[in-house]
Amino acid sequence: MNKYALSVVLSMMFVSLPIRAVDNIQKENDIEQVFKVAKMHAKISACSTSFDEDENGEGSSTIRDIFLIDDDELFGTYYVSWYGDLGCGEGSGTSSHIFTVVQKARHAQYGYIVINDDAFNINQKKDGDEFFNPRFVESVKQISRDKFEIISSDYDSPQCNDTGSTNFPSAKYKYLIAKDKGIDWVLEQKQFIACVNE
Repeated sequence: MNKYALSVVLSMMFVSLPIRAVDNIQKENDIEQVFKVAKMHAKISACSTSFDEDENGEGSSTIRDIFLIDDDELFGTYYVSWYGDLGCGEGSGTSSHIFTVVQKARHAQYGYIVINDDAFNINQKKDGDEFFNPRFVESVKQISRDKFEIISSDYDSPQCNDTGSTNFPSAKYKYLIAKDKGIDWVLEQKQFIACVNE
């Protein structure tokens, strides 16, 4: 490689480093703003949420519960995973895991707006057709922008006796959900893990 070619390569590397650093700082700022917007949304629309602060001033929801779905410059979309009693029904079965869609909105006061609280379209499914039961979610892992692994329990299964109660699940599952052709979320796999009612 001649000196000219080497200098061009080196200069391109040094130019790209600050751009990457700026991109990372911007993404960190975006995530912090998304967290603030989701927390404000939870405070005015739900009770007993995972954003509620304990005696140390910390809630169980953190920025690790934010998942980037689309980083389009104008309409970047994030899913925020949290727990609470949406609508403050205060019943024995009204608390649930919630997946809020937050999207960039340049003209909004905080730069982001809440689109809905049904990121995976669970509320659009008919009873019995849900991907997973949002009341008993234990973990959420983003495998890619279009695929998630969710551990949750459900009321009945062929392997476990049904509890007959909407408060107590009987079986734990691992669910893989993915976007079908990049549009609708579909259940790709449901794997039995264990009985939880024994």
